[in-house]
Amino acid sequence: MKNILYHFSKMTNAAQNLALEEHLLRNRREGSIFLIWQNTPCVIIGKNQVASSEVDLSYARSHSIPVFRRKTGGGAVYHDLGNVNFSFVEDYDPDNPPRFSDLVAPIVDFLRKLNLPAVSGSRNDVLVCRHKVCGTAFTIDRNHHVPARILVHGCLLFSTNLDILARLLTPPPEKLIRYGIPSVRSRVTNLSDFLPGETLESFKDKLAGAIFSEKIPKKLLLSLSEVKNIFSLAETYRNLA
Repeated sequence: MKNILYHFSKMTNAAQNLALEEHLLRNRREGSIFLIWQNTPCVIIGKNQVASSEVDLSYARSHSIPVFRRKTGGGAVYHDLGNVNFSFVEDYDPDNPPRFSDLVAPIVDFLRKLNLPAVSGSRNDVLVCRHKVCGTAFTIDRNHHVPARILVHGCLLFSTNLDILARLLTPPPEKLIRYGIPSVRSRVTNLSDFLPGETLESFKDKLAGAIFSEKIPKKLLLSLSEVKNIFSLAETYRNLA
């Protein structure tokens, strides 16, 4: 059995949690790392996206919902405390790069253990009954160490406010036409709709249990200097709203 370090962030500030991921990707070398984290309402866009094309910035500003740019690709996502966010950090072999289905396999397998017909989609997402329940993205850090490291993260929609999600996320009409999507709101759904009686806390516990099932979990401890570095990094994530 392989070891896995884990950390369940108590922070709910998006900039701080993004900085936590960035710090661990760049500086921690102890094999596999698994994170669970949640954010208060915010929008997080991909590294190459134009905020004004993907987000209703006026609505975000008027409702004090910050918008941040992450260091990974992918599309814009809405976070609130009904999301369960996860991250994997591990070594990356450029001679044997993983397929997207490999990257999200732990999440797909977990949902299937809950008797949900989960599949990996064609746009870096996970679907249940043709509805998106999880968006994912990744980045590879080749600049700091050998071997390279990969960060894979995503947000599981458990009991997210989907009306606010749809109000905030405004992809260009040509994107909706290209993918044949009538609207953001009609495409996504909450996992709680399929899991009556499941609470968000029990869901998080089951997620962790599924990830740890064939590994030896060890709690990841952060030093004071690491915490300072994370808070310093968080200041570099500018609110775009």
